[in-house]
Amino acid sequence: MSTFCKRLAAFRNRRVFRGIAVAVVFAIVAASFTGITYAANVVYIHDDEDVLKYYTNDSSLTAQEILKNQGVAFRSEDEIEFIGFENGEATLILHRAFPVNISADGMTTRLMVTGGTVGDALEKAGVTLAEDDLMNVSPYEDAVSGMQIKINRVTYETVTEESVIPFEVETRETNTMNKGKTVVTQVGKEGVQVATFKKTIVDGEVTETELISTEVVAEPVTQKQTVGTSEKHIVSEILPPEGFELDANGVPTSYTKVLTGKATAYSSSIPNVRGASGKHLQVGSVAVNPNLIPYGSRLYITSADGRYIYGYAIAADTGTALMDGRVLVDCFFGSYAESCRFGAKTVNVYVLP
Repeated sequence: MSTFCKRLAAFRNRRVFRGIAVAVVFAIVAASFTGITYAANVVYIHDDEDVLKYYTNDSSLTAQEILKNQGVAFRSEDEIEFIGFENGEATLILHRAFPVNISADGMTTRLMVTGGTVGDALEKAGVTLAEDDLMNVSPYEDAVSGMQIKINRVTYETVTEESVIPFEVETRETNTMNKGKTVVTQVGKEGVQVATFKKTIVDGEVTETELISTEVVAEPVTQKQTVGTSEKHIVSEILPPEGFELDANGVPTSYTKVLTGKATAYSSSIPNVRGASGKHLQVGSVAVNPNLIPYGSRLYITSADGRYIYGYAIAADTGTALMDGRVLVDCFFGSYAESCRFGAKTVNVYVLP
């Protein structure tokens, strides 16, 4: 081969080598811009509905480093799923946190969550639900951005209240007492009733009160009283027993016998003085001959003409004039002046059964 031909072949070889070198350099430059051709690993980044690809030769990168290198911003509340590379590939899922508001116990808490149920959000916030508490959404409902979760605390309280049961008044009229005079023979007493209530308390306020039961713990006692209707004045202060009545003429409707004789009057300045029978004397007590009228006998005494009424009386004392028969009865009065005004009268003494 001539010297010219040798030089031409060498020139051509140098041009081919230079072309190959340029192609290699171009490929390297292109690879530096795309990061594709010569990367050993690929990461698929799922960010909501977007899917990004990140190529790297470093399989030791953390999820945070990958996101930072790819220029994906994230917050500390966001949740990242990443388990590393396998066969040159990896999947990174970015769950974006969103706010929910939880109102309970007088305050509202803004909580960032990445999903889950309402119950999961409550657990994360450290809010517990009691059995009777109320909530505006189901704990099994999926949490969504901007959700307003409201909890009402519900408690129950059982209370008892006492109330008074008024007593009744039973009135008996009698013509054996002065008109307008009232004698209470049995004092009335109020009863007591206990009512049990169940109160529903929502967030510290009573919203409902339900009556559960009532119980009478003390029955009322009926007050019994006797009211006089007699137009004529009656002296005795002893109340006749129930059932004792007078007829239209002022005569007892029931008696065993009637004695007619002289009546006188006496009194005593000694408080709580006792008669010969041992009984305390009061207006309505009379002295008698116990052989004729035994002590304790119940009597009704009026003047013979019926104009004067001493009234219902009890034989409780005696005296000389009674024992010798000069006087049939000696009527006890509250004062010396009253006994003097009585003087002496002829009376009918009705001996009652």
